[in-house]
Amino acid sequence: FTRSFLRSIIMVSYSSLSSLILNDFTALTREDLHPALPHLQKLKALDISRCTQLDDSTLVLVSEHLADTLEVLYIKGLQRATDEGLIAVCTCCTSLRVLEVSNVPITDKSG
Repeated sequence: FTRSFLRSIIMVSYSSLSSLILNDFTALTREDLHPALPHLQKLKALDISRCTQLDDSTLVLVSEHLADTLEVLYIKGLQRATDEGLIAVCTCCTSLRVLEVSNVPITDKSG
């Protein structure tokens, strides 16, 4: 599973994807995922746990583009995430039913 393969899959099937599981894909960068996020309009579940190169900018984009559809978000071990990204998700993603944030460096500020 390579980054270019992932980009191809997302670009070909972005309009119909309802679930995207990328956990432990440590080579995944913002440049790989961010361009696709505005097009994943049917996405209900996203797992980016332990994708070590993703950060708050990813969570902000998720909150902007997936706010109406996202129901499940796993960000376990996302060490570059902070309260800022989590607050964006919690504020905007009103359909969210599952949010897994274990091993994420957040404080009480994000609720």
